[in-house]
Amino acid sequence: MSGFFSRLLSSVAKGLYEGGAGSTTRSGRGLLGALGSGRTAAGVNVTSMTALQVTAVWGCIRAISQDFSKIPPELKRKLPGGGFETVTDHPVARLLVRPNRWQTWNEFAKFMMLNKLLGGNAYAVRVVDTAGRIAAIVPVRYDDVTIYDGHDDILYDVHPSNRFVWRQIGGGRQFERSEVHHVRDLSRDGICGLSPIAYAREVIGHACAEQAYGASFFGSGAHPGGVLESPQGLSPEAARRLKGSWEEAHRGVGNSHRTAVLEDGVTYKPLSMSNKDSQFIESRQFSVIEICRIFRVPPHKVQSMERSTFSNIEEQNIEYVTDTLIPHFEDAEMAMKRDLLSGPDDEDLYIDHDANRLMRGNATVRFATYATRRNWGIITANEARAREGLGPIPGGDDALMPMNMQVMGEAGQGSGVAESDQPPEGDAPP
Repeated sequence: MSGFFSRLLSSVAKGLYEGGAGSTTRSGRGLLGALGSGRTAAGVNVTSMTALQVTAVWGCIRAISQDFSKIPPELKRKLPGGGFETVTDHPVARLLVRPNRWQTWNEFAKFMMLNKLLGGNAYAVRVVDTAGRIAAIVPVRYDDVTIYDGHDDILYDVHPSNRFVWRQIGGGRQFERSEVHHVRDLSRDGICGLSPIAYAREVIGHACAEQAYGASFFGSGAHPGGVLESPQGLSPEAARRLKGSWEEAHRGVGNSHRTAVLEDGVTYKPLSMSNKDSQFIESRQFSVIEICRIFRVPPHKVQSMERSTFSNIEEQNIEYVTDTLIPHFEDAEMAMKRDLLSGPDDEDLYIDHDANRLMRGNATVRFATYATRRNWGIITANEARAREGLGPIPGGDDALMPMNMQVMGEAGQGSGVAESDQPPEGDAPP
């Protein structure tokens, strides 16, 4: 414990903690966040757990995580003459299918993306075999890792709260940078990523408050709601009984809009505004747009269709791939190249995600694109069939090229005009 507080105070002294909005030492937390305080102006405590209870946050993170995991990465080698080949006999190639003995790549990718979107950092510990070769990568929650300056390099204190993960990495201990696969989001210092949840906690806190208010509003019964007035005075006991009987009859969504029977001149005076008058629904819709803006997700991806039409939704899907997913693919590819392909024989190897699979469009546009690329020799028939999940055909590996095209400045060469048909030199007509 003393070691933790000494590092904490040392980090504060160096200015590494930034109060309440992410840190360079404790992933996704500032000094106040590390000590358990993250209260917003809306009066809501925002943590990763409370943020995920907001449907727009859940929808954005789930959409990105699932779409990211749809495209498995491939290990490729650059060829001397240009182009590439897929590598399958390398230890990392096997990890891209089965990163460890209990997770598929799909599950591993979703875990890493969830942590990156919540805390700005995703971590996995490298596990090596007796020969020193990488045998597995074990993911660790972002809030189980503390980063600090080790003078010559970055050091990671990894103390998993999950006992199973604890056993896989050999207990909670300190790791050097070369032992940890670290994917960062935006960073102010180049060491630790910034947490979207921490920096946007006021927006998320507002959405949490709206959600809690809506639950309380309908839980208490939207109608009736107001003041019971009696022309004659009521004793405190009589007032309590009247209030209790009224709430028993009308509290809760199941009892709302029931007919009220009033006796002894008692009248009901409504005080609360309706949902429409208070613009409650409009406010919640605006919160969805604000949260989508944080994660750069088109609102239709979280089923908010107010601004989507049949004419623009396909273009929005393409923008979602190019502007939202591809940056995450590139972050993961470069981090894996740095952390997993560090051997002397790995210089010509790289990781690649084929994001084109997410931008195939409708069938008419897709096959028109195949035809154009095929006719211009950009792809072969078998390459087009492979993208559609079809097997190869005989002769499908031959590339085509237009016969009516030639290099500029070479007019007449190979045109098929016989030499004897050319006019003699000097005999050209005037």
